[in-house]
Amino acid sequence: MALTVGALRRATLELHDAREVVTISALSSKLGFTPRQVRSFVDSVNGLREELRIYSARDFVALMYVDAADCLRLKGEGVTYIALARELGLPRQTVRSAFERHPDWAVYMWLSSPVDAKRKERKHVYSAAVSELRRKKIKRSRWAVAKECGYVLNLVLRDFKRDPTLWDLLKD
Repeated sequence: MALTVGALRRATLELHDAREVVTISALSSKLGFTPRQVRSFVDSVNGLREELRIYSARDFVALMYVDAADCLRLKGEGVTYIALARELGLPRQTVRSAFERHPDWAVYMWLSSPVDAKRKERKHVYSAAVSELRRKKIKRSRWAVAKECGYVLNLVLRDFKRDPTLWDLLKD
């Protein structure tokens, strides 16, 4: 059997019907050619890759990370390297190196570092502590917030220094 555009179209339709992702490797196994032969043929025909909607490995990996990030958001968790690694079942270093190779992915997925995620979590704790101080009619200060939360004062001072919006919590 020769490698033709018609054969590629039929194989693509079969993969779509089977609800499989159309990649070069899937097409090559379906048609009985090597991935190198299929890739060179697809690249030689102008616009064939777009017509057949062939995912490159990079696109598929990016979609996999986006899907995992969406699942984490639906669960109410923050999207971090550690959470993505846990969701995908991959080592942390694999996830981290993927985002180092493609830094634009982090922007699209609103990826936050573990430090930012912890700071965001502490911000919610500070908000609850200020509400409790307000309820008890205790003067609101950074020291009182630290005491109410059970955090070390230096941690609270550093968070208030880095995030100016926390000062709004202390205002009446």
